[in-house]
Amino acid sequence: MVVVRVRSVRYLTVAAAIPLVGVAAEQEVGDALLGDDVGDVVRVDHHRRQLEADLRRAIERNELELHYQPKVHAVTGETVGYEALLRWNHHQNGSIPPSEFIPIAEETGMIAEMSLSIMHQAFTAARDWDPALNLSVNISPWH
Repeated sequence: MVVVRVRSVRYLTVAAAIPLVGVAAEQEVGDALLGDDVGDVVRVDHHRRQLEADLRRAIERNELELHYQPKVHAVTGETVGYEALLRWNHHQNGSIPPSEFIPIAEETGMIAEMSLSIMHQAFTAARDWDPALNLSVNISPWH
């Protein structure tokens, strides 16, 4: 979700049309005609569309990584399990936070395939652990 401050009716009208026009608005109309404020919206939309395409490729190529954060008993300090945390190291932009790519996956329906992949990776890794350790995997309710 992108939150946009509305400064005028013209701004709101053009900003509302951008998702319909997509990247073509940026190429054909350009920032000069839309003005700086709406140009920012076009750039955000273009960035989001690019991230969506890159995320789709990353899922297909298994480029998303699981990191395992230890869960520690508060009293004894012993490790009782691990939580699987999904990370994306983008080939050009570096680390993309889950707060940025998970909503895209949920909105586009990619979350189901991503969730299956995460579970498969996590369960495969945990198979070799001490059976006394537990595993936590966060799954989105949006699939």
